[in-house]
Amino acid sequence: MNARASRLVSAPPRLSPAGHGSPLGTSLTQRGARPGRPQPAGSAYWPRVSLHLPLQDASPVESCATLDALDALDYPALEVVVVDTSTTPAAWEPVAEHCARLGPRFRFFHLGSCAGARMAALNFALKETSPGAEVIGTLEAGCAVHAAWLRRTAPLLTRPGLGFVQGAWTTPGPDAPGFERFAAASRPAAPPAAAVTLRPSLALIRAEALRLAGGWDEAAADQHAELGLRLQRQGWEAVQMVEPLGCPPLPADLPAWEKAQAAAARSDLDLLRRHADVLLNPLHPGLSAAQRRNLLGHMLPGLTDLLWLAVSGFGLAASLLLLPVRDATILPAAPLLLLALALVGGRALVALAEARPGTRLLAVAAGLAAMPLRGSTLGHTLLGRGTARTPRAGRLPALQVTAILLSLVLGGAAALPWVVALGVLSLPGLAALLAARLPRQTARTPQGRPGLASARRLSGQAF
Repeated sequence: MNARASRLVSAPPRLSPAGHGSPLGTSLTQRGARPGRPQPAGSAYWPRVSLHLPLQDASPVESCATLDALDALDYPALEVVVVDTSTTPAAWEPVAEHCARLGPRFRFFHLGSCAGARMAALNFALKETSPGAEVIGTLEAGCAVHAAWLRRTAPLLTRPGLGFVQGAWTTPGPDAPGFERFAAASRPAAPPAAAVTLRPSLALIRAEALRLAGGWDEAAADQHAELGLRLQRQGWEAVQMVEPLGCPPLPADLPAWEKAQAAAARSDLDLLRRHADVLLNPLHPGLSAAQRRNLLGHMLPGLTDLLWLAVSGFGLAASLLLLPVRDATILPAAPLLLLALALVGGRALVALAEARPGTRLLAVAAGLAAMPLRGSTLGHTLLGRGTARTPRAGRLPALQVTAILLSLVLGGAAALPWVVALGVLSLPGLAALLAARLPRQTARTPQGRPGLASARRLSGQAF
């Protein structure tokens, strides 16, 4: 486990790698077998996988659809542990009944809605995991997976020193609603990089590594991202799959998307606070230089968003000087314009570089639209104003438009450079307003969200 650089896989792994340890027993293979499902060759070794699905007030339709997708997995050594912390019986009772119908491989637990139950769900599932499980997987309600997901990824964890494997996500097709494609484009692609970020969906973790690390940190803002960084600094290798084998749930509307963006901003700040010793110290042996640069690079857009918010606030405040002194030449138009172009243009370039092919325009729009929300979230968090509620960043565009009109009326033609600078600063707010008007799916299909239904078409693809 002394290798520091995380390794990536750009091609599907072999389905019958050289195993470590003795093969699974006949009874275990038969327990996961079903008529019509191809079974592994007698010489193949399939590590036993325990999939954990934490739920809280999720749609029963989406939860049951995810369970059906897990039941269809073409893998012989599998159990599913569902831990629900919903507040109402209407949310968890249908899921419990569905688990009972699916058979003994599916175990359901309801922890109640006590304080901290949601954060403790993953540790509870870890305690209830079968002793023979070698791999722990996690998913979210509404996640769709390809039937070959585990066959293509779980055997990788038989390699000594490999701590976790993060699966790649598919993207909605061109026929999907505009907001669904927008939400998917806001999730950066996972190109080859030194460090791998662990996500809640399609994550497979070596059980030994998870237990040696002390389990999940229930106080972390993002338990998966924190665990992934903790494992890598402890010397475990990580694999980022390139082949998409599943689709995580996408935000259904703008408020849900804003909540996810705010959570991501808090996660970056929390990771920086917890692991500042290894992230900010270039001499720390816990991470390689490439890993450190990669992780800090992912956090850089948050700093850009916070600086953009501060510069926008300065622009609004400086515009008020035109009320007593109607002379636009006193305004620092050139410096403000340079800062605006650097911050907004830099954010757009980062989003463009992280975009998946075919989604670049939407990715740039999503990156700009996230700036007011992420900047406000980081500002509120740094000022200690609580993190439970998502800050209301929608007021800023209205203030910026007011400042532009005020500058034109009071400063005249001399205020045009200042107005251009304010206009560049207002582009993120404009992107957020346009995102709110994108068409979205208003009615649910029997299979749940349209993203889940479209992802199910993965099972028909040839490999």
